[in-house]
Amino acid sequence: MKKIKINKRIIIILIILACIVVFVFGRFVIYKMVKEYQYSAEMESISAKNENTIFSIDKIMLYSSAGAVDKSEGATMQDLNICQFTDIAVYINNKGYIEELKDENTVKELYINNIKLETPTERGIKKVAYKNPNDFGKFSVSEEDTELTENQTNPIYFNVIYTNENNEKSDYSTPRFFTDCSNPITLSYINSSIVTGYAVSSQDTQIKFDGNILQSVGVNLDEIACKLSFDINIKNNLDEEFVCNVGIDMPLKSEDRSIYNGYMYGIQSDLQSNYPFFRK
Repeated sequence: MKKIKINKRIIIILIILACIVVFVFGRFVIYKMVKEYQYSAEMESISAKNENTIFSIDKIMLYSSAGAVDKSEGATMQDLNICQFTDIAVYINNKGYIEELKDENTVKELYINNIKLETPTERGIKKVAYKNPNDFGKFSVSEEDTELTENQTNPIYFNVIYTNENNEKSDYSTPRFFTDCSNPITLSYINSSIVTGYAVSSQDTQIKFDGNILQSVGVNLDEIACKLSFDINIKNNLDEEFVCNVGIDMPLKSEDRSIYNGYMYGIQSDLQSNYPFFRK
C-alpha cells in the first residue's frame, strides 16, 4: 500500500484558518446577541420610565395665509416679494396623572430642535421661527426674511417664566413659555421669495394681500406644499428630560376650501395619545 505523505505546514495553515473563521463567526454571533440584549434592556427601561405620561400635546392650532413685502422705492408695489406663512400654536398638557403643580410637571427648560422640512419642490426660501402670540394669524414677514438665500431651521430656545411679575415685564418679542404650561408654544413657518419682483399693474384693482394673492400671481399650491417636523424638548424642575416629535402638514387646501380664499384655519384637538412626551 502506498503511503500518502501529509504536508504538516498545510495542516497547520488549515487549522489556523479554521480557528479564524470560528473566531470571526463566534464574535459576530455574540456581538449580535449582545446588541439584541442591550436593545431589549433599553426598550424595557424606556417602557418602565414612561409607564406614566406627565407631558403630552393637547392640541395644535394652525393658520395659513399669504402676503407680500414691498421692496420698491416709495412703496409703489412695483417690486413685491410674495410669501406664504403658517402660524402654529402647540398647547401642552402637563396634568398627566398629577392634578396639581409640582416640580415633576412644571417646566424648567424648553427648546425646539431637529427641525425638518419636506417639500415637493425647492420653490421659495423657507424659515421656521418663534412667533409673537400677539401677532398670531397676522402677516409679519420682515424684509430681512425675504433676503434669506437658504432655508433656516435653527433650534429655538424659550425663556421660561415663573411668576406673574416676570410675565408683566415680557413683551413676547422673544420666545417665552410659562413654567405651568398655561400658554402655547407659538411658531411660524415662512416661505418667502415664492415670487420676486412682481409689479402690480393699474389693471390689478382686485388684488388682495392674503392667500388670494397666490392665485393672482399663478402659484400652484402643490408646488409649495410642506410637511414640517420638529422635536419639543422639556426639562422639568426635577431635571428630568422629555422629548416629543411633532409632524405637521401645512394646511393649504381641503375638499371645500383653499388658501386662495384668503386663509386656512384649523384645530387638531385631543392629541394626548398621539403625542406623549417620552422621558429620555
